[in-house]
Amino acid sequence: MIDIVGKLVIPVGAIINRPPTLRAIDNRPYKDASLVATVNSSLLLYFTPQNVYNKPEVIHMRAKRLFALGLVLVLLMAGAQALEDVRLVMQERTEGNSRVLIPVLTGHPNAEIQQEINGLIMERLQVEEMLRILERSKEWADQSGAALIGMDGEASVIGDFLSLVVSVEGELPGGVLGQMYQTFTCDVLTGQEIGLADLFEQPELAFQHMERIARDTLEREGFNAYAERADIALLPQQTFFLDARGLTVYYPREQYQRIDGKSGAFLFPYYQIEAYFAQSAVTEALLAQRPTPADPAEQIRRDMANGELPGIPARLGMPMADYIGRYGLMDAPDYTLDGPLYHFDAPRMQGVRLSAAMYPADPDDDSEAVINIRATLIDLYGLRPGESTLEDVAGLLGRPHEVTALDAGAASDMLLPRGESYWYRGQGNRLQFHADTQGVLAAVILHAGD
Repeated sequence: MIDIVGKLVIPVGAIINRPPTLRAIDNRPYKDASLVATVNSSLLLYFTPQNVYNKPEVIHMRAKRLFALGLVLVLLMAGAQALEDVRLVMQERTEGNSRVLIPVLTGHPNAEIQQEINGLIMERLQVEEMLRILERSKEWADQSGAALIGMDGEASVIGDFLSLVVSVEGELPGGVLGQMYQTFTCDVLTGQEIGLADLFEQPELAFQHMERIARDTLEREGFNAYAERADIALLPQQTFFLDARGLTVYYPREQYQRIDGKSGAFLFPYYQIEAYFAQSAVTEALLAQRPTPADPAEQIRRDMANGELPGIPARLGMPMADYIGRYGLMDAPDYTLDGPLYHFDAPRMQGVRLSAAMYPADPDDDSEAVINIRATLIDLYGLRPGESTLEDVAGLLGRPHEVTALDAGAASDMLLPRGESYWYRGQGNRLQFHADTQGVLAAVILHAGD
């Protein structure tokens, strides 16, 4: 078995009204093999020699003990008892600097279903073709030292459903050079593949709705400035990924290709598309993972104290360098009066931007801490940019501690639309709800310090 270092995100602690989910972010080694960051209620862990993904039954342990006692977790499939031993193993094959990932399902009580799922994974991710490219990479590496092919992968388990995505860079099937995404989603219990249309009662209406959102996002987020081509009129149905943040749809490079050569993608949080969902086991599982605290206002106060926002993989006070290394940058940061505002490359960070201090407290420290988290795609326990109003905010959280207005000049300085902000303070941090001139929520921003 090849020794590798793999990243896993494992939920730790109390999770309200939803099953825990285990995800792999990617398989690139980090600066050490240790506990690096706490993200929301998850811990970013590193394991060797092999990645193992499944749904964990969380053991009650505190994060501090993880540092002292090591990473001891029992990973079990939640849901049907018959699937409790099912695992997804991310195997890796390398040749020089080239790498191919091979996801393999093991432990299924039905050998035929397991074989069918593994066959579909091999087919949909074009693993055999990737391995043929890898075979040629030894000669390539001897000549140039460069990688001929590279793969990163991510896996998500929600309910009894498995979703996979791999990013392939270098030589692609057909002999072209570039980058593409390959995906696969299935019901682990039955082995049935899940298509994008299976999520919706009336797929065509849902796709038209998502196409409108994609066009608006392309303009609003400025993605068109980074696009070599952006023909997003038709939503691709073959490449999509489901995880806790939402539905991500990946475009073929012939339709939407960025200037850096990568294929484009759009993230659709479930609240944007759930009105079109069909009644099915998979959509029930997707919606069941959404946190529904008994007291949303109190939960927001707890999130403020923890320096985090639900579903956002970032936390106040953490080194910005960690997130840049993990998610990449779309471009050089923009600048606001708060400091540099970073725009990340990974689709899971769409609708999220992070700020660091303009001038670090320690000039010799190049790992400035995150000082605010700005979200334009978030479901804050029912408060949603683009849908909710400042009246809704006050209805949930009461009168704000402060109200500020941004005219055209001030809004430009902060890269926000002209409008008004409600501010709430507590637990050492501040939470800003900014709305446009119509009172519709445009962004939720969590600031460090009160």
